[in-house]
Amino acid sequence: MTTLNDIYPTNDVDDVLQDWVRELIASTFRSEYKNSENLSATRVLVDADTPIQRFNCNGANRISQMPTPDAVNNHPFLVINSTSSGSYTLTLQNNAGTVTLIALNPSEFAFLLPDGNGGYFVINNPFSRVLSPSQVTANQNDWYPSGAGAVDVIRIDTDASRNFTGFGFAAAYKTILVVNAGSNPAVFKNEDASSTAANRFAFGADLTLASKQAVMMWYDPTSLRWRLVGGAGGSSGTVENLLLNSNFGQWTRRATPTSAVSMTNDAYNAPDCWYSLVQGAGATIARDTGIGNAQYAAKIVAGGTTNRYGIAQIRRSDVSIPLRGQSVTFQILLKPVNNAGSGTRDYRMAVLEWTGTADAVTSELVANWASATYTTAGFFASTTKTLVGTAAVTATHNTETALTVTGTVSSSCNNIIVFWWVEDVPTHASDYVLLSKPGLYQASAAQTWTPDLQEKAKTSEEIFLLTHSGVGRAESATMADVITQFPFMRGTPAASIQGTIKYRDLTGAATRTATTPSVNAFTAAQGGGYLEVNAASWSPANFTTGNMVALMCDAGNGILLTAEL
Repeated sequence: MTTLNDIYPTNDVDDVLQDWVRELIASTFRSEYKNSENLSATRVLVDADTPIQRFNCNGANRISQMPTPDAVNNHPFLVINSTSSGSYTLTLQNNAGTVTLIALNPSEFAFLLPDGNGGYFVINNPFSRVLSPSQVTANQNDWYPSGAGAVDVIRIDTDASRNFTGFGFAAAYKTILVVNAGSNPAVFKNEDASSTAANRFAFGADLTLASKQAVMMWYDPTSLRWRLVGGAGGSSGTVENLLLNSNFGQWTRRATPTSAVSMTNDAYNAPDCWYSLVQGAGATIARDTGIGNAQYAAKIVAGGTTNRYGIAQIRRSDVSIPLRGQSVTFQILLKPVNNAGSGTRDYRMAVLEWTGTADAVTSELVANWASATYTTAGFFASTTKTLVGTAAVTATHNTETALTVTGTVSSSCNNIIVFWWVEDVPTHASDYVLLSKPGLYQASAAQTWTPDLQEKAKTSEEIFLLTHSGVGRAESATMADVITQFPFMRGTPAASIQGTIKYRDLTGAATRTATTPSVNAFTAAQGGGYLEVNAASWSPANFTTGNMVALMCDAGNGILLTAEL
């Protein structure tokens, strides 16, 4: 029986046995035609080399270069980094050393096919080699679980929210898919000095990978950093801010937002979607110039030396319920300005959850302003509320200070509530504080705040000032109705008069102004409504029943529609 080694074809001219053996070997990838070699320097392959090359890096990172480009004699290679001791990489380059084809960690391989023109296509098997390390029970620096350098997918499981400051299995051009296979967040810290510089993440901001999410990372050999390619966490690692009116730019209730208004306890007279909680009287709130890179700030003036005051926001159930079991972070930037020109002030924030009927929240949060026991049995009202987390900061006069709190939402949460307040009473009635850049994030650490370009549209789901015209009919001498359109809202909104409203009698062509008007009845579907406006009288004359009328409002005046929780 003949075998591959028994006969050789000849051309009867100038046969060279070695050449023909090489041709035959190049046509097969049988294991006997392998070369196992311990490298001590850069290894340059030639066409006479066997197609299977197993290179041991032998105590250092090594380079192997492909054969001289040859459109005739170049053949395929299967190259394996067979290093068994250490995490040394094998980098494959073109023959000139000017192009890196791939970098292989120990046990990784590449199949290189000649393109017929002196180059090579590189083929390996991405995302088929998966590592599931043991559960992570502490924060990790230079994390390198056994076998990580030889896989494309790592499934992370943590016992709680854990930080990762760097991956120790960095290799040029390596791509890794990181999957959170556990039930707790994994946080990848941006440029954290706890890890070796070449193992750090350069994401622009911390990235929180929630349960069941995945993210792709690529190692940049020029900057020696892991880069974010894509996946959970949003564009460029940005996490969505779950608060409404997070730039304090919208004050629909105020024709002039920069004019101070008294804060009323448990009432929406603050920025849109934020309500006031106060102890005592005299505190005021207005819109002001922002701090940090924010356009606007909320300015709260003490108004007395026995007052405590704060603002809160309740998020809808469709936003809150998906946060069950997840870490959330509430953050805000503040700057106290004291009349004395010096000194400090203590501020506090909290995240609470409503466990009663969804979207039927009791908005009063404080049981005892004087209590220093920040639990639902002390400072906070306890009825169907649970404390997720609270934190405090002592801020210096005229100094921007960040305040952040993180906690885990329970499985009973139906609505999330965020609350910021001044913890100690002011020393002067004119003391004030500027607040900017509030944020609520599904994350276990503070996030980079960015304005939301869709924020006005989102806020209009809960508050909207109807100022445009609508056509209707005079139902009596003093009451007229109008059918009009407004944005989609969270639910059927409440209606109230803001400023002066006018009706125009389309038959008599007269503009009529209401005296002591009120919204007498309001029937609406989400996204449109039927209003009935009643008045003691209309000037210069009442309506003629049955005439067509049109609602007309001057700037800043109209019918205020609110659906805030």
